[in-house]
Amino acid sequence: TAHLQSSPVTKLPPSSAFESRLAALRLQLDAPALQALEPKTLYLSVAALAIADASDDAALHGLAARRAGARWAEVEALGALVERVGGLAASGKASAFVHAVRSLELQARVEGAVAAHA
Repeated sequence: TAHLQSSPVTKLPPSSAFESRLAALRLQLDAPALQALEPKTLYLSVAALAIADASDDAALHGLAARRAGARWAEVEALGALVERVGGLAASGKASAFVHAVRSLELQARVEGAVAAHA
């Protein structure tokens, strides 16, 4: 259940006590389903949904999938699948998604290298 607390289900901190309770209840309801998926699969699935919704969070979930063990071939296949299923509306999203994930990963490597030498 440790990976559920950093789950992509709750992305933003709640702004009220009601939202906080609602997020906690949703996490409890989602827990059994989310536990059935390994983290890599969960992040790839959420990334696919985010790509389809044209959400800026897609690349963050793609990066999380990479950190959870997803290969580049899986990330590229995910983008291509969403593009194929989404038709013309999804055209170009696959390459933009893969490019954004690569950029985030490179940025994280650079920041890690800079921090290591600081």
